[in-house]
Amino acid sequence: MNKLKYLLIFVFIFVLLPNKVLADDKYYLKSFKDNKMNDISSYNTYNEALQNMNKYDSKEDDFAIIYHNDKIINCQYSYADIGGHGIIYIYRNATDKEKGVKYYTYLESNWGSDAAFIDYYEAKTPMVKIAISGVVGWTELSNVSIVPLKSSNVRITTTKGVNIRKETSASSEKIGFASYNNMYTYYDIKD
Repeated sequence: MNKLKYLLIFVFIFVLLPNKVLADDKYYLKSFKDNKMNDISSYNTYNEALQNMNKYDSKEDDFAIIYHNDKIINCQYSYADIGGHGIIYIYRNATDKEKGVKYYTYLESNWGSDAAFIDYYEAKTPMVKIAISGVVGWTELSNVSIVPLKSSNVRITTTKGVNIRKETSASSEKIGFASYNNMYTYYDIKD
C-alpha cells in the first residue's frame, strides 16, 4: 500500500504538476471567426503573442485574441466587463500598484457594467487600461473580464426596457425592443 502511495506522489510531483505549470505559462493566440475560436499559435512571452496579434489582419468578423491561464488578456474588438466586482481601484499608470502608489480614484461596479478596453500590461499583478464615464486608468485584470464584441449579451435592468437602435443616437432607427430582465444579443447586421 505504501509503495502505491509513493508511486502516486511521484507521478503527481514529477509528471502531472510540471505539465500543468508549463501549460499555464503559455500565451495562446486565437482568432474569432465564424462565431468560433480558432487556434493560431502559442508563445512563451506576452510580447511575442502581442507582436503576432498586431500582425494579424483583424477585421470585425475575424479578429485576434490572446489567452493566458484560460483568460482573455488582450483582444481586438472587445470591451471590459466590470459588473459584479465591487469597488475597483483605478491607477494613473500601469506600474503604480506595484510601486505602492495609491490609486487616484475608484469605481463601484454597479455604476456601470462595461468599459472600453484599451490595453493590457504584463506584470506580477496584471493590469488593464479601461475607460468608463470619463475615467481612464489602470486596474487589476482580476477586476474585469475582457469580452469579444462578437459574444455580446446584454441584460436589461431598467424596469421599462429599452429600444434597440441601429446607431448610438436617440434619433437613430429603432430595430428592436428588449424588455426588463431579458437578455439581448448584439449582432453585426440586423435585417
